[in-house]
Amino acid sequence: MHGLVILPGFKGADWYVFVFTAEKFSGELKENGEGYLKWIPDMELESLPLWPSDHIFFPWLQGEMFFSAKFGYEGEEYLRHEVMFYP
Repeated sequence: MHGLVILPGFKGADWYVFVFTAEKFSGELKENGEGYLKWIPDMELESLPLWPSDHIFFPWLQGEMFFSAKFGYEGEEYLRHEVMFYP
């Protein structure tokens, strides 16, 4: 696990997102209720329609430190964030 993202009150609920990274995968991606799944090259991630918080924490995935971050939104408007990094 690389990090934990907390989104209090996001879309009417508190969200806890556990962030994992992987360099290899075997098997097949399976459809689920969260949408169409597919592998995206790292270089293409920034071109996707993402939430502002995604653009903030993606660079943290390049480091070796675990992070926990809380992102504040009002509706769909990004307001602020707090982050802690752990060795």
